[in-house]
Amino acid sequence: RFNAWKYSGVLAVSAGLALLGACRESPTLQRRSVVKIHVTNQREDYTQPWQARGLSGGNGTGFVISRRRIITNAHVVSDARFLEVQREGDAKKYPARVSFIGHDCDLAIVTVDDDHFFDAIQPLPFHNRLPELNDEVLALGYPIGGNRISVTRGIVSRIDHNLYSHSGVDAHLVLQVDAAINPGNSGGPVLMDGKVVGLAFQALFDSQNIGYAIPLPVIRHFLDDIEDGAYHGYPEMGAAYLDTRNPALRKDRQLADSQTGVALYYLDPFGSAAPFLRAGDVLLNIDGFPVANDGTIQLDGNTVEFTELLERKQWGETIACSIWRDGAQQEIRIPLKN
Repeated sequence: RFNAWKYSGVLAVSAGLALLGACRESPTLQRRSVVKIHVTNQREDYTQPWQARGLSGGNGTGFVISRRRIITNAHVVSDARFLEVQREGDAKKYPARVSFIGHDCDLAIVTVDDDHFFDAIQPLPFHNRLPELNDEVLALGYPIGGNRISVTRGIVSRIDHNLYSHSGVDAHLVLQVDAAINPGNSGGPVLMDGKVVGLAFQALFDSQNIGYAIPLPVIRHFLDDIEDGAYHGYPEMGAAYLDTRNPALRKDRQLADSQTGVALYYLDPFGSAAPFLRAGDVLLNIDGFPVANDGTIQLDGNTVEFTELLERKQWGETIACSIWRDGAQQEIRIPLKN
């Protein structure tokens, strides 16, 4: 259902997102920080591993953040053999390289060794909160059909937990916007009040005006992860669960009417929870947040799956769980790994 569009051999997605009045006051400042990424890539052929596929090329978008780093999508620079970045209004292309890449969250950091590239560029600041529904946002990038920067606007129509199409197996928090997603400028910033609240990256097929951006919690998780010089990825609990709205299941698990939570029915032997939890346990509370009978919690004013708490943890941290086992409540701390 989701698609990160393929354009000239590179998966690149263009966000049509939004504009806020504060952003209109000084758009040039934001535009200077947004760069076009030119990619020459060569993908491996896993059916014939002794030879690689042919070279192809395409483009995406990125923007400068602190410490002279450029953030973009992993699918823009994946399998890249040669990278160049270009500022708006500058004919020169600067050689670049990938410093960090996270395929599970579709984010990457690109570095330019030539310090002159960053002259007169101010890093884009991050917002201190997620946007709310119906908030207007602004997106900048380089969609197909032209070489100059594009500015589009829309509103945030949903904050949800959905599949990231680059890996095809990882699901994280997303911002849904009511604007078209087109090939060409994946990695472009989504701004509110002139500050970054997301990064455009994919679209929903067979729909109208449904596009997605990677929100602040996912971006911050990635940036915090690479602080030690390596990317570890997201920790996984490895627990499958059933909601407890079924009266027969509640009776079997000896749950009182006032108790809420989800019943675990499978533990991945390689997941974080396997040594500590077991099938049949009912997860009542996680990190101080009560778990509803459908597996959701209230977080930052939004209803999200309890797994969103794991999304905000780093590899090596722990998470506290209250469980109901054999008719009694137990408190357990689980070290997180991936």
